[in-house]
Amino acid sequence: MITLTNTHQSILGAFVNPKFKEKNEEMSSGDLKKEGINRRTFEINQEFLLSNGLVKIHSRKKHGTQVWIYYQITKIGLLVLLKSLAASKNTKKLEEYLIHFPQIKIHANDIRRIFGSKVFEETMIAALDNFELKIQATKNQKSQFQAGLKLQFKHVDSTYKEQYDSDDDERMQEMLRRFEFLFYHGLFYPHNLSDFSDDIKPIQTDERLSELDSPRSEFRKKKELAQIIQRDQNLYSAMMKYYEIILEQTPKLDEIKESISLLKK
Repeated sequence: MITLTNTHQSILGAFVNPKFKEKNEEMSSGDLKKEGINRRTFEINQEFLLSNGLVKIHSRKKHGTQVWIYYQITKIGLLVLLKSLAASKNTKKLEEYLIHFPQIKIHANDIRRIFGSKVFEETMIAALDNFELKIQATKNQKSQFQAGLKLQFKHVDSTYKEQYDSDDDERMQEMLRRFEFLFYHGLFYPHNLSDFSDDIKPIQTDERLSELDSPRSEFRKKKELAQIIQRDQNLYSAMMKYYEIILEQTPKLDEIKESISLLKK
């Protein structure tokens, strides 16, 4: 996994600034300067960012006698940045960048209502921690990536890995959707999360047992989450797709079967 310096974080952060996201995603060194990134600083670091597939040249445009180069953060660059922020527990920045994960952002308020803000933040960090990335530049200067989803269960860990090419935008977008899947999976099964408040207990899947818990039992929270997913056709389809892929690889995972059963309409 690539280790980012504070300078790398600042440069990549300029590309994913929420106010800039609403305009145009490509930036010249001049645009970066407006976001507080010195031109010389970008020049020194651009080889690292380009060679590792974190940013790419998006276009070249002529301005008078000059040709300006415009850059764009890649999907892998976004995830590497977020993983770096998660490692430092920078939840404030993670919140700002939710705009890049619409299937999480659109339901963020409901998720906080059901689980609380602390669980929301911890689940984001855990999902990023469990999204494994291996980056390798090829001889033709393309960057290829291996992305792994590490799913932790009561009795076994399961890792599902795929290869990605930095030039395949559709596949790279699919990779971001898999991160969203990890987030929702983490809400269903928070076995790998750090200590929460006293009212956050392992999820009870037997409703008779859940009646012994607090008024809003863990089982009811799980049911509410399932209902949110069911109402969002795109999210529902993605969750079912990824669970069934993982079930094919590890058919003995009862928790996956349970999730599929809970999500089925």
